[in-house]
Amino acid sequence: MADRVDALADRYEDPTRFSGNILEEALDDQLQRVVRTAAQELNAPIALVSLILQRVQFFKAYHGLPPPLNASRATDRDISFCQFVVRDRQPLAVARAQDDPRLPQALVKQYGIQSYLGVPVYAGEEAVGSLCVIDIEERTFDEDQLSRLIQLSRLVSARLTELAKPSEPPPTRAFESGVRPAFAEIRNALTPMAFDLAAAENALASIAPAARLAAAGFTDASEHFAVLASLPDAVKDLQVALQGLERFRGRVTADLEALEAACLSDAGQVGLSEAVSAAARLTSHVSKIVGGLLYEPISISVALAMTRPQAVAAIASLISVTAHFVDVDSPDPGIRLEWDIGPEQVGLATRAAIRSTVMETARGELVELLTGIPGASVADRTSGLTLRLPREQEPTALR
Repeated sequence: MADRVDALADRYEDPTRFSGNILEEALDDQLQRVVRTAAQELNAPIALVSLILQRVQFFKAYHGLPPPLNASRATDRDISFCQFVVRDRQPLAVARAQDDPRLPQALVKQYGIQSYLGVPVYAGEEAVGSLCVIDIEERTFDEDQLSRLIQLSRLVSARLTELAKPSEPPPTRAFESGVRPAFAEIRNALTPMAFDLAAAENALASIAPAARLAAAGFTDASEHFAVLASLPDAVKDLQVALQGLERFRGRVTADLEALEAACLSDAGQVGLSEAVSAAARLTSHVSKIVGGLLYEPISISVALAMTRPQAVAAIASLISVTAHFVDVDSPDPGIRLEWDIGPEQVGLATRAAIRSTVMETARGELVELLTGIPGASVADRTSGLTLRLPREQEPTALR
């Protein structure tokens, strides 16, 4: 019989299964009470809530572990019994482990484990681990004991489901239509970031047992603990995850700077170039869908007679409405932003493939969105959408 058996193989590689605070290392009082109750009522020296990760089984809650496992709170996944519970989503009962050909023998040889009873636990609909009791003596568990363990597992599943819920900020209502696309762009960036974070957490969960062993004084970890073989791969996974996080950090930073320009009030004046740049970034999600936004750099300093949030929201609304009405089947995709700087106003016009039959509707939508922004107006033209913003009359030093 083999010392290691990987019953899950590559069926269990999605790290996002363990979301929220489910992998927090701090002991959870509710889960600790459950494992103590399980050990007492089933008269077993060891009881665990074991989470089956990509490479390790992590002891989220535990009672009665031998010192090395108490320190590491984990073993390699392929030497665990709980992996079979997760794979089959069914209870597993073992009366004499050393004679059971289904089971890896590493823990049997190292710690004398003989009997085991485990039932699956869930985070939502996902089987993520096992509530189990373990004994170093040969024994058979009866139906009443199995029934009681299943009852206790429901408490574990309820708590794990609660811990797995992501912490969400309170909902924010974008006060201007032009700001909304930025949130979609940030969500797009956060989706791969969430995967990278989950992968990093899983990698850390594989590395942490060795660190805990060293901190507890077990300097010859290989003698006590079988997880060390997975450390090089875990380190590589962590490096890849961190590279992914760094890639998306820049995207999110740029989006947040644009949101700051649009949402935070500022009594001072704003330059046209600054407002256009922030609005273009805010609306990149909708403009790229229709072929992107093109505009020439503004080479002269022009101060607008309005606050930064007002200017950015007005220009972003112009771009968003244009993108909404663009004919995506046109052979000339994309949006071109042009401007005309007059002595009292600045005109900003979008050139895009908008059908004449919907132009009036688009103009009306833009007019409605600009309600409440002092000085902003829409020119009455048939060839496109043109926004007019008031220009500061006195010479002003731009920040």
